[in-house]
Amino acid sequence: NLGTLVQVDSDLESICVVDDQGGLTCWGDNSFGEALVPSGLGPVVELAVGTNHVCVVDDVGQLTCWGRNALGQLDVPSDLGTVEHLSAGHFYTCAIDDAGDVTCWGDNDQGQSTVPPALSNGVQLSASSEHTCAVDVGGGLTCWGSNTYYQSMVPESLGTVTEVTTGWAHTCVKEDFAEVTCWGLNAYGQCNPPALTNVVQLDSGEHHSCALDDQGDVTCWGSNDNGRVAVPTSLGPAVQIALGQLYSCAIDVDGDLTCWGDIVR
Repeated sequence: NLGTLVQVDSDLESICVVDDQGGLTCWGDNSFGEALVPSGLGPVVELAVGTNHVCVVDDVGQLTCWGRNALGQLDVPSDLGTVEHLSAGHFYTCAIDDAGDVTCWGDNDQGQSTVPPALSNGVQLSASSEHTCAVDVGGGLTCWGSNTYYQSMVPESLGTVTEVTTGWAHTCVKEDFAEVTCWGLNAYGQCNPPALTNVVQLDSGEHHSCALDDQGDVTCWGSNDNGRVAVPTSLGPAVQIALGQLYSCAIDVDGDLTCWGDIVR
């Protein structure tokens, strides 16, 4: 009985959803208490699920994080402004505040939490395993952290970016004409998106990505282990997607959640 859902996010083996009243429900791996929603939490307006940790922003702009804190991923900086956008990765967390400043904290062994000083006016970002990317107000893209598979090397030919998503070692963006471009590790075809039109949202898992178009259709590509890119034919028009490591999820127009692949129970 999850109610009418409006937001979903997921990571390795954890899923959290927000209903239309701002209520939060989490399930899956609870090794570090990440599935236990804190009591007294206000209505949630922004959600980010990382590896063994969860962060949310409530309706008065309060940022709360819980779960594993071995590398400081829960230690919200005291000087962080009002959070406008949030993303959680593998043992680290990033946020964009109301001034457009990007801040990351937690694991930094590959420089994934060291935000380039020249970056300003951020509007959207994505934290992954060991690299991070952010879109600025002018549609420019900046990536930092691990570059083993050139996942942080922004192509020179890239146009104006409106959204970015990061997988384990690949990056995908939506450009201003709703074109999708991906780069990085391509061992499973995760950097070869099919022909897509009118894309409104992207998300990435470990070795796969999915796109949602303006008709509510979901298309996925990359590794299909466990059926993670095999979108169920029964899925109706979707309004939001979220990918975990080995699975994919979508909220449909009725506010119901459907997941496929290696399902988190």
